[in-house]
Amino acid sequence: MDFDFGRAFKAYLDATYGSENKTPTVGRYWPSQLGYCLRRQWFRFRKPKPPRPDSYRYFERGNMFHEWVSYVLSRAPGFRLLSSERSLSIVDYQSDPPFVLDGRLDDFLLVEDQEASRRILIEVKTTERSLSKLEKPDRPHLLQVQPYILSAHADEAYILYLRPNLESKTFRVEYDPVLMEELMQRGKTLDACLRMGVPPVAEGKRDPDLRWECEKRCEYRAECDALELSGGLEEA
Repeated sequence: MDFDFGRAFKAYLDATYGSENKTPTVGRYWPSQLGYCLRRQWFRFRKPKPPRPDSYRYFERGNMFHEWVSYVLSRAPGFRLLSSERSLSIVDYQSDPPFVLDGRLDDFLLVEDQEASRRILIEVKTTERSLSKLEKPDRPHLLQVQPYILSAHADEAYILYLRPNLESKTFRVEYDPVLMEELMQRGKTLDACLRMGVPPVAEGKRDPDLRWECEKRCEYRAECDALELSGGLEEA
């Protein structure tokens, strides 16, 4: 048989990411997902599906970029990488029952200058969009980074966008208690909807900033359309 790199690559992706395909647990939510359409997140808990065929490729590309950024920052003069992929867990005890925000810090590094050492949190995102048209961070990314800044006690935080050709653009972001509260409220909404069996609003259909998710990425488009036709009640 002739050598087939595509077959070897697929076997590698399946072995690397296939075991991560676990049914999510009600009560544990990811900050990286809560900024997106809650209806889609609700379906992921209620009716889990295997990932799309190209998903593992995106996971691998993201990990490759992450490793590259870590490599650059660990070797660039004036920078010292403190940690990478540090876990995050925040419990909202004000909710009944409590729920947990689970996540990870992509890169956590220390910038050393002549004046003082600063803890700088960098969240790495890959994008295929033109960076010249990217004027501000995406709102889901702004929401995601809030608990990370809080947990890491960072002096500064940045969202780093990388294109496949390694062009980059960074945005400095601040901890904002209003955004943090919005993230927690979204967690509470998703948690309540899951426990009651009631679907949240289909934000991807109504929010112009999330419409791309509904039109291009949502694996539950057919189920969501059926819910809309039935008046928002889940089919048995």
